[in-house]
Amino acid sequence: MPTPSTNVPVTLGLMTWGREGEEMARVHHLADCERMLDLFLQRGHREVDSALIYGAGSSEEYLGQIDWKAKGVVVDTKLAPGQYAGRDVKFTLDSMRKYIDVQLAAIKADSFDLWYLRASLLPLSPSSPLPLLARSS
Repeated sequence: MPTPSTNVPVTLGLMTWGREGEEMARVHHLADCERMLDLFLQRGHREVDSALIYGAGSSEEYLGQIDWKAKGVVVDTKLAPGQYAGRDVKFTLDSMRKYIDVQLAAIKADSFDLWYLRASLLPLSPSSPLPLLARSS
């Protein structure tokens, strides 16, 4: 792997990858996505960031169609609550288990390096489902 071209770790965000017509998606051709990834890797970086909400899930599906494991890519992703792409994502244990499996299947992986729970839009209190969930393990 090449030496990173910067002294700062860089993560490639995949928000713009996805099917034409999906919200946030701007790069619709898989070959273009792979070229972007290859250029990023050539500069010595290897971490990418995705989310189920990006391109209604198609960003992660695109990543799953690229042989990212053989390229040495590290995948971080996130789950945000809300209704999108016909899904009703909640921060409940059952919903989170369901959607981590959806995300893993989309990118064709057994695990992620890091899985964010993006709750910045939610008002959280000690009695909210997420803090209760964290205390229940």
